[in-house]
Amino acid sequence: AEGDSLTNAACEISASHGDLACASCHTDTSGLESAHAEVDMNDYQVPKKLKKTDVSKEACLSCHDQAEVASATADLTVLTDDNGTTVNPHERPAGEKHEENPATCTDCHNNHSKDLPKDSMRYCAQCHHRGTFECGTCHELRER
Repeated sequence: AEGDSLTNAACEISASHGDLACASCHTDTSGLESAHAEVDMNDYQVPKKLKKTDVSKEACLSCHDQAEVASATADLTVLTDDNGTTVNPHERPAGEKHEENPATCTDCHNNHSKDLPKDSMRYCAQCHHRGTFECGTCHELRER
């Protein structure tokens, strides 16, 4: 059964989430059923990322308060660019591009990893490249 994965040593889950049922986060139960359809839990190899189901931001926010998380990580320096600009990963700066492309919790966090924060800088580098968060440092900004 899928629930066995929480106690199966091959399937890692963070200590803080270990008492949750899979469907607490993976609310797409049909995706879970499909992903586990032919899985033998006795001979199970953990995939790097479950591609057939997603964890929604709403699932995370059902337990985690966004404002509290942002406050708790205000001094975190994991997102520091080459110029020394530091961004709180849970309080993205306002801007049109950030509004158009909202981040989800699983963009940076993987609760099936011993190292909870994934490479969040890699996520930011999809748009912010060359080690800088400021706009216009690499491309000339022009009024159109």
